[in-house]
Amino acid sequence: MTGNEKQLTYRTAWRRDAPQEHRDALDFWAAHAILPETVDPSERARELIANAYLGDRLVGVTTGVVARLPQFAREFVFVRCAVDPAARRSGVAYHLTEYASRTLAQWARSDPDNRIAGTAAIVESPDLAGFSHTPIWPLIEPDAGDLRGGGVLVGYTRDGQQVRVCWFSHTVVH
Repeated sequence: MTGNEKQLTYRTAWRRDAPQEHRDALDFWAAHAILPETVDPSERARELIANAYLGDRLVGVTTGVVARLPQFAREFVFVRCAVDPAARRSGVAYHLTEYASRTLAQWARSDPDNRIAGTAAIVESPDLAGFSHTPIWPLIEPDAGDLRGGGVLVGYTRDGQQVRVCWFSHTVVH
């Protein structure tokens, strides 16, 4: 871990009233022109999971949508992560994504009727190409108990992008 990750703080917004985090995310997306033109930033802000800050500066945003993975017949939260270009390759994305996954695991566990099995991601960043040959990505805090394994490779999109999942530790399959 480099010095930057030690200073990261996180603010959770998933399924909460978090107007400041939403405004911060909107400003972040606009400043970095990260969102595709077809995406309504206000709609995307409703999907906010957590933000990462380095001091007072927002350096990363995670959003998610619940969708079914047919091969598992279960729903997962598909997580997206965007990082400030100046903070890339510093571990921010890795730390923020794991924080978001743990946040989602706690949320899923808090509701006994919740059927969310874990998180999922479609790996798009070319910065992750060096990790693409590893079938299971390690967790930063493997003994924290909320997650089972890091990003486990479970398949590919039609465009050849990897699909990875992280199972919540409380998930049971039938």
